[in-house]
Amino acid sequence: MKLKLRFRFLRFFVKLFTTKYRTEWEEPFDGEPCVFCPNHARSGGPIGMVVHFQLRDCCRTWFNHGILDRKGLPAYIRNDNWWNPESRLAWLYNITIPYLVALILPSIIRLVPGIPVYYDTRVVKTFRESLEALKNREHLVIFAQYPDGYQHHASELSKGFLMIAPMAYRKLGLTLKFYPVHVDPREKVIRVMKPITFNPELTLEEQQSDLLRALGEKVYDDPE
Repeated sequence: MKLKLRFRFLRFFVKLFTTKYRTEWEEPFDGEPCVFCPNHARSGGPIGMVVHFQLRDCCRTWFNHGILDRKGLPAYIRNDNWWNPESRLAWLYNITIPYLVALILPSIIRLVPGIPVYYDTRVVKTFRESLEALKNREHLVIFAQYPDGYQHHASELSKGFLMIAPMAYRKLGLTLKFYPVHVDPREKVIRVMKPITFNPELTLEEQQSDLLRALGEKVYDDPE
């Protein structure tokens, strides 16, 4: 995968000033196109996977398309609980941080090898780009946790991303593997665990609960 020169420079700069992670594998990686499902660990998960992960140069990361919208980004940030709403300075954060971030973040995200995730009919584009990436033997990085309050994510994972599995089998003949990934900022390690494999002999509905349960047991954030 060809990376933009500006992105390489940005990644090098971020790498100098962030936690250095090593990658550990529970079992040898077979090299087949797959999906990595990491925990968020606040900003540690995205930074770890994009900047430090061993296979970072051949991964495409899913990200919320709202991050690219400068006008809508401030509202997105407020709803995403970037700061403690009980803080005495919450009112100040509320009128400053969202607008400062909106000036910078969209330009940065556009440099990252990623795939925007839509929550309307445009989601077709998300899956089309994902299939193209898999066809090119790239891997997907999907953060399946969703925010549930300040510094907290819901215990259950979102399920929509699993739709890529039957699509990949139908379009590419690929039996997709989902690797649970635990990003641990304290131990400075990205642990890639044994994959959970989609079973093409069953419908997605028949195995969805089992897939989510198996992934959810290993994709979690450590307590603060």
